[in-house]
Amino acid sequence: MGFNGKLSRLFKRPRSLARIDFKRSEVDFTSAANQAIGGAGLVARAVLCGVGILAVVMLVYGLFEILKDRFIYSNPDFAIRKVDVHVKGYLSPELVLKWSGVSTGENIFRVDLAAIRRNLEFVPQIKQVTVERVLPNTIRISVEEREPIARILVPVASSNSIRADQVWIDENGIVFTRLDRNNEHVHARLQSLPVIIGISPTETIAGYALQGPEARAAIEIIKWLQRSTVVVFDQLRILDVGTPGAVVAQMASGAEVVFGLDRVPQQVRRLREVYELGRRLGRQLMWVDLSVTNNLPVSWLPLEGEYSPVNTKNLEKTTPSSRKNA
Repeated sequence: MGFNGKLSRLFKRPRSLARIDFKRSEVDFTSAANQAIGGAGLVARAVLCGVGILAVVMLVYGLFEILKDRFIYSNPDFAIRKVDVHVKGYLSPELVLKWSGVSTGENIFRVDLAAIRRNLEFVPQIKQVTVERVLPNTIRISVEEREPIARILVPVASSNSIRADQVWIDENGIVFTRLDRNNEHVHARLQSLPVIIGISPTETIAGYALQGPEARAAIEIIKWLQRSTVVVFDQLRILDVGTPGAVVAQMASGAEVVFGLDRVPQQVRRLREVYELGRRLGRQLMWVDLSVTNNLPVSWLPLEGEYSPVNTKNLEKTTPSSRKNA
């Protein structure tokens, strides 16, 4: 092969390169353009359809609001004519109604039931509240008061002296004040409740629970005594929580009962056994330390002719430090 042949072979078009078909390319471009125009049309129609649907929805919603205002919110049949108040306790329904903020004449559907419930739950004396609509024109409010289990004497400084005010606690230790003191029956019952002393005034905040370990133990003691026997509970007068690590109870007979902070049910059971023993022996309890676990120091009031109290186990009174080592 000569030089010219080699040169022509060098510049010969490769077989792998396809020949450009300009007519076919023009057709493909036109087809793509038509597809793009068609897609844009579909998008435009979809947008118009969405706008139309939104307009219909807004129109229906507007008509609904107009009808709702006319037939519900402005309907005199739904104006509140009665507020039915039920109280489990001694609060007057009139006072509960005042706290609720509900008034007759309001539309029953415009009343915020949650706001009424919050208004009443802000009162520390109230434990639980339910509020409901009773169609067509009644609001029903049910209130449960906190049941007091003890009183707390709180020192209050006046201009010339210091006096003691009273607050109450329920079974959860929630502090509250009583607003029905003019009721003589209620007042007499409240004054018969045991008194807790030794609590700092800063702890007696209405609506909050007592937090000190001695105060919490005193609450448990009261609850377990209530469950145990009415006779023993009726004897309970004062619980002193001022001594760290102990609760000292004073009974109506003058007896002193020392409780530890733990194992309250077991201590109450032992106290019941002590009272039963005294009944069998014909003796009156003078002092007992229930916090001691390995024995039971107890003293009885002396009978006529006795010179010292009779002690069945241990004559020496224990202190908080000695109780730990007993």
